[in-house]
Amino acid sequence: WKLKDFPTQSTNITLDFSSMQQLYNALKLGDIETTQSILDANLQTIRNTGYVDEVIIKQIYYNFRNILLRIKLENYEDMTSIEIPVFEPSAHVRKLFENLSRCCEEICDHNRKQRESSKARFNESVCTFILENFSDKDLYAKMVANHFGISETTLQKIVQSTIGKTFFEYVEELRLDKAYNMLKSTSNTVQHIASECGFSSQNSFYKAFKRRFNQSPGALR
Repeated sequence: WKLKDFPTQSTNITLDFSSMQQLYNALKLGDIETTQSILDANLQTIRNTGYVDEVIIKQIYYNFRNILLRIKLENYEDMTSIEIPVFEPSAHVRKLFENLSRCCEEICDHNRKQRESSKARFNESVCTFILENFSDKDLYAKMVANHFGISETTLQKIVQSTIGKTFFEYVEELRLDKAYNMLKSTSNTVQHIASECGFSSQNSFYKAFKRRFNQSPGALR
């Protein structure tokens, strides 16, 4: 090797530690736009050098490949069908990046579906918890949010997107439906039914019942 064999200026490789972490996070989130942006930026860097340096190309390629392998190993049972591309010395740099891009798309698509499925299961578990505990007088938004380790705002969004009602509307509807059936099918007192259905007071039960059914509990009975 002689000095003249090396470029006079060092090449700025954009895939530094920060970019690699950003790429890893984007792949985990299924964010194909960010992933593609990082790929494009590195391909552009190679083009801007004005020459094709196999050492630099291979370094960037293997940095990408190691991240893809890390993602696959962390989820190996679910990603056995996803093939991580190998470096082909004879391939054009554009072809190499196309292979990387295709693999990134597969991983992002897989992780996005996994996240959506996990989110749906979590939302369902939240609504099931409410359904199973609506008769509890202590069932408030704050209690449910604390139980699942989420904010009350997130809880409201979950109930709204899953049930189509606010948390308060959903709980009140469940309580009133139960109260309606008990009034029709039992001889329990109105006060007992109000307590049994989770209302904090007989007065709040009367107001809610009349607002929903346009008549008092006594009139229905």
